[in-house]
Amino acid sequence: MARYIGMILLAALVLWTGEAFGECAWVLWVQYKEFSLKELLPGWELQGAYLAREECMRVKEKIWRVHADRYRDQARKGRIEVKEVPYETVTVYHPISDVTHTTSLFCLPDTINPKQ
Repeated sequence: MARYIGMILLAALVLWTGEAFGECAWVLWVQYKEFSLKELLPGWELQGAYLAREECMRVKEKIWRVHADRYRDQARKGRIEVKEVPYETVTVYHPISDVTHTTSLFCLPDTINPKQ
């Protein structure tokens, strides 16, 4: 019980300290999902942390462009089908293997962990 109370006090202190100083960092997360006939394989990757949301968004757009450009080249060759939500998601369908890959990018406050 004492350990539980200690954890609550620690969490409250961390939350209060962050609010008192107005500090908030932004974290760029990339979520990968693979859909196949057998299963869904989700995964999260922390891409970077930034002091300002605007900086996080700039990096997010650059990374999205890299993914989108790479897949567009393959789509032009007829190997895959690509669907895009600008600066958010790239979904790729491989007709030969019947597998779909989705890459989604999120800038979230450092207080949010999408893995949970």
